Amino acid sequence: MVHGIVDSHDGAITVYSNPGEGTVFHVYLPAYAGKAIVTAAKEGAVPRGHGERILVVDDEEVLGRLGQKTLVALGYEAEFATLPAAALALVRADPRRFALVITDQTMPVMTGLLLASHLRQIKPGLPIILMTGYTASLTPARVEAAGIRQLLLKPTTVYSLGTAVHAALAAPPAS
Repeated sequence: MVHGIVDSHDGAITVYSNPGEGTVFHVYLPAYAGKAIVTAAKEGAVPRGHGERILVVDDEEVLGRLGQKTLVALGYEAEFATLPAAALALVRADPRRFALVITDQTMPVMTGLLLASHLRQIKPGLPIILMTGYTASLTPARVEAAGIRQLLLKPTTVYSLGTAVHAALAAPPAS
């Protein structure tokens, strides 16, 4: 995620590591020569759910729990899985259990795109939101081909998450 943010700002990261001495990371970002402009965010009310059940898949347990708690606070029922295989097992056991899946892209063993492909084999038309901090390899064609309804960049806000979930659930079923 850090690499994606730094890269998107035309920056660089260097790493120096010596056994027994430790590791040092240097993050380089270009200086901004212009004048800083501060604007207030114009986010309105966060769209709320009506008890729809959502599955959050993120290999980082803290992020999975945070996503779950945020969705519950927005009026949804939410569960989370830290392994894509566990998410597949949950959907396979009861394909109608979840109205939506939100998955991280970068996970061990299986990417979010591959997980989305497997999920759509189990339940065609299942709305899926992909969250990532690094989009260099995600072309619109790849995202659309995987049946992804929304692409959210990490870190995200409660407003952008709520809006994306609302839009994904309101959209007509994908083929």
